[in-house]
Amino acid sequence: MWPNSSLCDHYHRHWSFGKLQDRFNRGSVPDEMNPPIVLHYNVRLQGDKVTEDPVIVQNTWTAPHEWNAEERCPSAIAGNNKKVDDLKQCSEKVGKIDNRRPYLPFKLGYLSVMTLRVGEEGFHMTVESLTESI
Repeated sequence: MWPNSSLCDHYHRHWSFGKLQDRFNRGSVPDEMNPPIVLHYNVRLQGDKVTEDPVIVQNTWTAPHEWNAEERCPSAIAGNNKKVDDLKQCSEKVGKIDNRRPYLPFKLGYLSVMTLRVGEEGFHMTVESLTESI
């Protein structure tokens, strides 16, 4: 499913109870017990401990540094929509009220088209033509 590259050689998808998790792992490096998670992309349709609203959480993990800070879309901090490779980290449409609910480009039971791109400053996930970056 994922082409061989030095960036990533293992892909894992898990879907349960309104949560979608995609993980892109790099293969083992000498003297490294656990391969790093190059990108952890977690769609939480039911919200989480920070918010009851749907949210997309992205982060990375390495053995020496463990989990990096989460990048959330929409951000838990108002006005915290920084740019990555000159693209907004989170589409302005995500989290806005749409039909009395916060908008998220994922819906339980519906297919979504996702495209992952790697930029100079981070990852860019396009979902149904909306771009979120980390």
